[in-house]
Amino acid sequence: MTEYVQGLLQRTQTWGFVIYRTVYTERSDEIWPAAMDRLNDLVRSGFDKHNEEADQQNRDFAWDQFQTIIMEGRDVFDKADYDELARHFDTWVAGLGSVPGQLFSGTYKAFLVIDEATLERILDAPDDMPGYSGPPSGYTITAVEKLPDPIDFWLDEEDEMHYYEDDEIPEPVRTWQGYFPVSLYRIFEFWVALTGENDAPEMETKWGALQRRNLSEWTADVW
Repeated sequence: MTEYVQGLLQRTQTWGFVIYRTVYTERSDEIWPAAMDRLNDLVRSGFDKHNEEADQQNRDFAWDQFQTIIMEGRDVFDKADYDELARHFDTWVAGLGSVPGQLFSGTYKAFLVIDEATLERILDAPDDMPGYSGPPSGYTITAVEKLPDPIDFWLDEEDEMHYYEDDEIPEPVRTWQGYFPVSLYRIFEFWVALTGENDAPEMETKWGALQRRNLSEWTADVW
């Protein structure tokens, strides 16, 4: 494990993502527990690959800090779109108050979504083969970036700043689509890529890199 990664984990105390469940069919109810176990195995596979040169004590320390938070509820999240989920996520984060590492942890910058297709992909995903040059492609989970912070001021014709009243602040607007697929085998590395100081690159920057390289999913070599 690199000193950089170890330092991040010591500051954030936990790592992982909030996961929203948006499928509530009879089959999804049956396979959800097995899919969560499989997802955990896939995350561990990617984690071990990233930290294969670390000593066992450091590796165990980092894995013990893994934490997944599942957001589920048929009445609220069934077939919810990404913007609806992002609004809920922002409200949830705001309600946490002060959390260690909240300002720079990837846990609070983005969330993952499991819909019907993703649920099946998780169960069907093969093992990440040792010595393979990259993870098997096509086995992904969608990551959605938190909504941008609202802009609470406006500039007049003379560039003088004025502040909106609290009830007049416009809804935040994304400058890009706000989401992209992430390899199921590289969830740990995606968290690392999002985590850092307040000015760490946002997902939009990574989306631009994917577009320039004509790649359909994020893997560890796309930062």
